[in-house]
Amino acid sequence: MKVGVFSTFMSPLATPKMIMDFGKRAESMGLDSIWMGEHVALFDKNTYGYPGSKDGRIPVPPGGGMLDVTATFGFLAAATSKVRFGTGVALVPQRNPIYTAKEMCTLDWLSDGRLDFGIGVGWNKEEVEACGYRWEDRGKRCDEFLEVMRRL
Repeated sequence: MKVGVFSTFMSPLATPKMIMDFGKRAESMGLDSIWMGEHVALFDKNTYGYPGSKDGRIPVPPGGGMLDVTATFGFLAAATSKVRFGTGVALVPQRNPIYTAKEMCTLDWLSDGRLDFGIGVGWNKEEVEACGYRWEDRGKRCDEFLEVMRRL
């Protein structure tokens, strides 16, 4: 069995030192992977509510936000040599498929093949709409974008 850890790195608490220490500690403990999700926009009220909290809000420190998954994993890849990195999940319908393929392939290359690309369509209706497309279209967009990425 393989064991990993999921972390939501949020500013201002997730300083470069904290992130580097976290990655090195995970690796020294023998963990197999570090997983991280992504959200490009957070809202005080969500139609469907965040399932991990009582009030339906993603717990974010005052003045903070979620760090970018590819930049954070690139930083961690430079500080580690064995631990794998997993997107849990990359919100494919919200991303440009060509840039996403390039980012993920670059991260996989620079980390010496340590990327696991987990994907999803997203649960946050407000975030989906803020990205400029309809909630009902996220599954179809995901399928189309994955096809584009596979062809590259």
